[in-house]
Amino acid sequence: MTVFFTLIYNFVLFCYVKLIQLAALFNPKASKWIEGRKNIFKYIKNTVDPSTYNVWFHCASLGEFEQCRPLIERYKETFASHKIVLTFFSPSGYEIQKKYDKADHIFYLPIDSKKNAQQFISLINPKLSVFVKYEFWWHYIYTLNKKNIPVILVSGIFRKDQLFFSVLGAPFKAILHLYNQLFVQDNDSLQLLNSIQVNNVQVAPDTRFDRVLAIAKEPFLQPALELFCKNSSIFIGGSTWPEDEKIIAELFRNSLAPNKIKLILAPHEISEKHIEVLNHQFNNAILYSNATAINENTQVIIINSIGLLSRIYRYGNWAYVGGGFGNGIHNILEPAVYGLPVFFGPNWKKFNEAKKLLANGGAFCVTNYNELNKYFEPIESVTGNTYKNIAENNKKFVADNGGGTEKILSYIKSIMAGL
Repeated sequence: MTVFFTLIYNFVLFCYVKLIQLAALFNPKASKWIEGRKNIFKYIKNTVDPSTYNVWFHCASLGEFEQCRPLIERYKETFASHKIVLTFFSPSGYEIQKKYDKADHIFYLPIDSKKNAQQFISLINPKLSVFVKYEFWWHYIYTLNKKNIPVILVSGIFRKDQLFFSVLGAPFKAILHLYNQLFVQDNDSLQLLNSIQVNNVQVAPDTRFDRVLAIAKEPFLQPALELFCKNSSIFIGGSTWPEDEKIIAELFRNSLAPNKIKLILAPHEISEKHIEVLNHQFNNAILYSNATAINENTQVIIINSIGLLSRIYRYGNWAYVGGGFGNGIHNILEPAVYGLPVFFGPNWKKFNEAKKLLANGGAFCVTNYNELNKYFEPIESVTGNTYKNIAENNKKFVADNGGGTEKILSYIKSIMAGL
């Protein structure tokens, strides 16, 4: 990386931190981002023994953690004596998973600077490092490479519009050569990387497939939901945002409620203020936290807790997954593994699973209520052949794409054998 690029990179990160510090004055998430990094090196020094066999997994946020989780858990099963250091960039990952029991140490990742990278890596002294999907922190990757510590990327996705492939992409492309191995989700990513002479690449299915397949096999029984869903068809809105909720509310008024179809809504934001808004949108809703009030006559349940959605999908017949009017859709594999037809908003193009489910006819992109209702009507009958075909195809799609975790683990074993 050139001196000029390094200066630009460091300056951009400096400005980013200053903006977060400013936002922290009025934004709780930004405040946690700052507070979680205070005295971080002292905390690491007091809790991590660098002489043990430490392995470092880094995830940007909760979604990337769910991708990495099957690999972490299989690694722990295989190398039980090794210590796992797990880091997050975002509070939405750290705050929810800071007590995750398969990791021995969980921290926020210090901001990527030369000094921080050298200090962090010295303190944890990892034998191996694993980054997930879009993590390309220059100083960390360079320091790992310089210390001959193997570093791999898992579940990567590459597209033509990324900086790696632009006329100014040389400094960014240099980062890719520092990985020992890049595991990508599809052949398109493989070919793109090969086109810029990056050949340390293998295709391995997205490890989220393994995660949702494992969740689907786990027992899960919630008496209140069992009672609510008894003898009823269930529409689930998962990880929804306000734009999604407006569309679902209109569908509920015009199509679901009149046809005695019940609704489970699991919003992305569960603050007291947002829950109050949802209570106005869905007049007869009952909060999941008030489970004793749920009965067979309840029409809408609002899930006001974190961590249940991936399992609740098993109670559904259709799913609308939120995020498509913002930065991107949330996890559509979670309902697809149970065979649910999936609806989502227009920002889905960065997600391979969305492309494939749309092509297979098991998912539907909508931008308003009319489009949602248009696609919903033909599959409203869960006993009809159209619905049954979608359900079978979605289940098969997820099942056929498992195995990524074992492929990556096999490569890690080969690395371990040489250390």
